[in-house]
Amino acid sequence: MSWIRNKQDLINRNYKGNKEEHLLKQYELFVNSSEKISSKRMAANNFYLGANTALFAVAGYLSILSKSFIVIMLSLIGIVLCLSWISNLASYKRLNSAKFRVIHELEEYLPARVFTKEDEYLKGDYTLTKLEKYIPYLFITFYMIVMVIFLPSLILNLINKINFGG
Repeated sequence: MSWIRNKQDLINRNYKGNKEEHLLKQYELFVNSSEKISSKRMAANNFYLGANTALFAVAGYLSILSKSFIVIMLSLIGIVLCLSWISNLASYKRLNSAKFRVIHELEEYLPARVFTKEDEYLKGDYTLTKLEKYIPYLFITFYMIVMVIFLPSLILNLINKINFGG
């Protein structure tokens, strides 16, 4: 476990209270806080998924109306939204990773190391996390395809307006 600098840093040796009882309470609080982070991550994913779905639907409708400029602008907004989503996912991953490193360290002082064992069994293979990080890239790909389709039309319209003064 290369991430553990010194396990002694975790436990406050100067603490005079009931260490075992309070350690268990802190462990429970920390596990609960990691569950809350996961819930917040899922809520954020739902927001980004909903926003991108709505944006893509509006862009699709406007494409039928031949509103190339607006469709391209919505696609750019969608790409920025997806980049924000990707950054958000990375932030949640760092936060949860740090929380679980602390949980694993705390488990060294408890009778059972359930989260440590679970991670050993999974060998870092969290399918949901792997899948969820590809969804923003999928939307970016869709937005790029839309832009490639509508950019020539927009350019031709601009050239026609310049050439014909209209």
